Amino acid sequence: AVYFGEPGARTAYILQRLRSRAKFLSDLFLDPGAAHLRAQLLQHRTLRVVSVGGGPGFDAVGVQVLADFFGASLAITNEVVDLEPGWQNAVHSLGQILTGSATRTRTDMHFTVGNLLTDIPICEDPQAVDLFVFSWVLSESAA
Repeated sequence: AVYFGEPGARTAYILQRLRSRAKFLSDLFLDPGAAHLRAQLLQHRTLRVVSVGGGPGFDAVGVQVLADFFGASLAITNEVVDLEPGWQNAVHSLGQILTGSATRTRTDMHFTVGNLLTDIPICEDPQAVDLFVFSWVLSESAA
């Protein structure tokens, strides 16, 4: 298992995985079988996404690109919850990049240290979350 407490490990992960991981969520929503879910999410004015095990916040890229592609005017709040506090700087930097590249969609990034096994609920006001994303890295890290 990779120890993400080391800044070099986080940097390498971002450089190696940004492109492939950022498209997972948008690929899922582009699947014809998910058209109803995509339509429902994109009709909102605001969208709250909580990415559990989200590391640097790759899910936010996929959601913003998808929303911009479909011309949705959304205010997205993307909350990354991860065990490693070192991801906070990456999440903050990604938020700045997304703000600078947005067309019609605005994404505000937030980071919280949290553990899915012990922090229940995993976020504040979970009833107000529109989309939970449980990263497959949770199972990878558990091994």
